[in-house]
Amino acid sequence: MTMLDDYIKKAERVLENKFGIKPERSRLVYHEDWTSFIKENGLSLYSESVFLPKDLTAHLPNDRLEKVLPLVFHELEGHGSYCEHNLQGKKLVEDEKIFSQLKGEEKLKFAYECSAYFQKIKPYFEGFAVWMEEFLLKGVGREDLWLERREKSKRMPLDAHHSYFDAYSILKEFEKEKGTYELWNTIGFHVNKALGGTK
Repeated sequence: MTMLDDYIKKAERVLENKFGIKPERSRLVYHEDWTSFIKENGLSLYSESVFLPKDLTAHLPNDRLEKVLPLVFHELEGHGSYCEHNLQGKKLVEDEKIFSQLKGEEKLKFAYECSAYFQKIKPYFEGFAVWMEEFLLKGVGREDLWLERREKSKRMPLDAHHSYFDAYSILKEFEKEKGTYELWNTIGFHVNKALGGTK
């Protein structure tokens, strides 16, 4: 077992102990030629990693631990948990399944609806994934990597006016005021502190 696998297992124990959940069906896929993968899939050349809700896969470059570990926590633990255990995330997965079965005008109309829905939840989807990076990097003793990622998130555009860090910051402010479990419940996870997990 590699050091990366050790960190992933440790992180998932942290998640289970605190919230009673972890990604169950989501999986990691590493790519030797990352540039070819993102070009073939029509992704931004600036993409460092990506999560595809349609088949619950987190795609990452096959790179050194220090680069990949925060991306694993963002994609697999952040987006994977969101798509498997969150009401809005489950809708993303279902929408992608429906989209793949449609054709012609119906497909275009549904694509527009899905895009509008995703833009609405994107601050939570991405903000939560950055929140998860911080939570798990600190949880596995790699706060040094979080400090680097925090700075990077300030340069990652969420939209024309906001960064990933802006979305994360809104969640952090809410968490400071109301608490971690209330944050998770408010964004659609339904966790119960008394049970140490899901309701």
